[in-house]
Amino acid sequence: MHEELEREVGHEVEQETQIERPPRADPEERKVDPKLMTCIRFGISSCFNGFSSVQRSVLPLSATIGLLNGRKIPWEFIRVTTDFIKTVKYSERSGVMDNYHRPVHWLLVPKANMVQDAVLLISQWEVNQCFDHIQVPSSRVTLISYEPRVSRSMPSIDSSPIEFLPGASQAWNDLEETLRQELHLFAGQLYFTTFAEYELLVESLATRDATPLNFIKEWIGIRRKGQNYLQTHVGQVVSGGVLHEEMFDAEDEEVLHEEMFDAEDEDVVISDDE
Repeated sequence: MHEELEREVGHEVEQETQIERPPRADPEERKVDPKLMTCIRFGISSCFNGFSSVQRSVLPLSATIGLLNGRKIPWEFIRVTTDFIKTVKYSERSGVMDNYHRPVHWLLVPKANMVQDAVLLISQWEVNQCFDHIQVPSSRVTLISYEPRVSRSMPSIDSSPIEFLPGASQAWNDLEETLRQELHLFAGQLYFTTFAEYELLVESLATRDATPLNFIKEWIGIRRKGQNYLQTHVGQVVSGGVLHEEMFDAEDEEVLHEEMFDAEDEDVVISDDE
């Protein structure tokens, strides 16, 4: 009986550790788009508008497109470079491209005449190739370092924007709130900074032509690569849950307590080394 139970448990563990890997695909060739250099040099919105939007370039090759059912297509104001979009060569074997999306880490915005659709996502490789041109004073764009908040202990870019280059934090704060929300959803952010941010999303989802919740749920799942996220703020929203303002105050206190506890641990380690 004991041996039979061990075999059953061993079989369950084996099933849990199986990983479904994406089909093998050939990487795309990489090159800097001349339009990107034009944006860096001149920083005018027409340059940014020359790039494809997420809704036209990313979603058509995603399995989530069928969940929209003719409803509002999100992310119409987020522009992306070709290198950000094309990670591998598309083929029937690779199928939809949901396994090959790049994470959102770098945004370009013009230094002047900020408009809602003048936000461009670029890849790490493009940052490396163009950084010398971006950082010079004559550049007409600002590079913003971005990281979606995927745990409660992580700082949010909304409350603590990173001053990677001069003017970066101000450039982020100058973006319209609805555009920042679109960026958060596209990047797979899981936690709101404030209760007002949560209310803004709920309000946008309550309109008649709003993006369906099942679409957002599936897209965030893709960004999380199958990891469970339903206990997070966004996870509760897409599951039909309701958040309350006092929950944010309690979480802030808990995070503060965790940070103080970690700091105390670090102090102990330092004193031991001394």
